[in-house]
Amino acid sequence: MSEEETPSLLIDANSLIDLIKLSMLIPVTEMADYHFLVTEEVIMEIKWPEQVRVLDASLQNGMLRRISLSSLEELALFARLHQILDLGEAASLAYAAVNACYLLSDETQGAFMREVRRHIGEKRLVRTATLLAQTIDSHIVSVVDLSARLGLLRATAASSREKDDVEHLARVLDRVKKLISGGK
Repeated sequence: MSEEETPSLLIDANSLIDLIKLSMLIPVTEMADYHFLVTEEVIMEIKWPEQVRVLDASLQNGMLRRISLSSLEELALFARLHQILDLGEAASLAYAAVNACYLLSDETQGAFMREVRRHIGEKRLVRTATLLAQTIDSHIVSVVDLSARLGLLRATAASSREKDDVEHLARVLDRVKKLISGGK
């Protein structure tokens, strides 16, 4: 795929956090399938120091590019979307819609999905499990790598929130396994 044909993929906060927790942000951005973008608004949603460190490293190495809404069309759509979506989702969806980008998000709530269908269509919505399966197909990581990282997270989870996060990531890994085995 040539540089001009490589589509852009905006990463929403929920997927960004999952990729960081799984130690997969840098590996997935090594794929040549996409130009990886993140809005300023999503960057502001990343609060934990370790997650900020990983995000900053990805921005500094140039594998993930920071973008800002700047055109009148982007800003007008953002203003409308922010009335019903959170800041990062509204900014990401507005940019994706105006600039014909793909959007990486695992959000499923009704208002978000309605606006995705209205502005970019579900074919331009990428789920974290799909991106991880593509990364495995590119031989950048393996299911064993993901399982090992999940095992480490499970072994070190102390709080109920951390345990809930591990269970969420286990469901993501189950979807990855299903995708790479040919299931839908």
